[in-house]
Amino acid sequence: MTEAYETVKRELRKRENDSLIAKTILSQISKRSLFMIGAYNYVALTSRSPNVDGRGGVSFTIKGSKTVSSIKITLNWMDLYDVEFFKFDKREPSGMKLVSKVTDIYADVLALSISDETGLGVSV
Repeated sequence: MTEAYETVKRELRKRENDSLIAKTILSQISKRSLFMIGAYNYVALTSRSPNVDGRGGVSFTIKGSKTVSSIKITLNWMDLYDVEFFKFDKREPSGMKLVSKVTDIYADVLALSISDETGLGVSV
């Protein structure tokens, strides 16, 4: 019973860490910037999530951009961010088409890189 208890504790710590990574990313972008791009449907990504190469992250949908519908940000192993930009596309099997990918982004330029790719202004 002690081994099972320790396993559950480890899993809970991993989930808390994954949630913390997502919250940290969102705070580094800033609430105001997220509001300005019309971000919604936030999903915390774990290192065990499909198609996540890093240590976790967050994905969300945005409004107002003609080129980008969804953004996925993951923390890579160098403590930098990889940002993928998607557009809804019914012709794709996944329903999403990768528009562009920017790798090794520092936290302080995260909002600016989102602004550059989406064409939407953000507050820095």
